[in-house]
Amino acid sequence: MKTILTTVFLILIQHLSFSQDIKKITITADNGYLYHANNINDSIDIILGTDPVITDMGDESIKLVYDLVNMKTRFYSSTQDSFEEDIVKFEILPDGTIHIIVDELNIMYPEKDNIRILTHKYINKNKGLSIYKWTWKSQSLTCAVSDNNPRIIFE
Repeated sequence: MKTILTTVFLILIQHLSFSQDIKKITITADNGYLYHANNINDSIDIILGTDPVITDMGDESIKLVYDLVNMKTRFYSSTQDSFEEDIVKFEILPDGTIHIIVDELNIMYPEKDNIRILTHKYINKNKGLSIYKWTWKSQSLTCAVSDNNPRIIFE
């Protein structure tokens, strides 16, 4: 029993110190895979277990910066204008994956309508994981883009 409590305590301390140390995450990638979920509520594991709809998203070079101090994210692209959005939640999942929820403009509607959606970013540097997931409820469609060989930097 003492061993179990000690292990749980050490894991908790490691988790707390990691989450307090990380201030910024920068991700760069050149390409990715697009997935469509079979069910609107499918998890990332289920979605990635399917065949991608698109295996070559083109030559667009992207950079994402997650500022966890100011709770802002900034998107940079070689083919689009950059933009900044608000981070509404940041958590570390039990497997060490970072989960970030962002309040974004829903591109399915005109910008002037300011219709928002919550998007999810899953990052795990040890697994080389960088996944962007969103749901368009009006279309009953959940999609995910898995970056191919993402370069992830924690600051």
